[in-house]
Amino acid sequence: VRTVPQLMHNLSTFSLRDNLCHDPEMREGSGTTGLWVQLFVLSKIPELLDTFFIVIHKKPLIFLHWYHHVTVLLYSWYSYVLKNP
Repeated sequence: VRTVPQLMHNLSTFSLRDNLCHDPEMREGSGTTGLWVQLFVLSKIPELLDTFFIVIHKKPLIFLHWYHHVTVLLYSWYSYVLKNP
């Protein structure tokens, strides 16, 4: 909810190509939106730990669950570090 004003500004100011291809830091890398993006990326670590605890307690775990948490963590971190959209 806190990021909606920034999103609306970006959509009305920049073209679709600019929103998808240009450096995200110039649009949302600072301020409230930058904070929420960073918190989203960091929230993937506890989600992966949740999967780890399921495994060590020997509860059933489908491959899709494990795959989802690992790939989302890696993609989020990769995109955040390299400033990719």
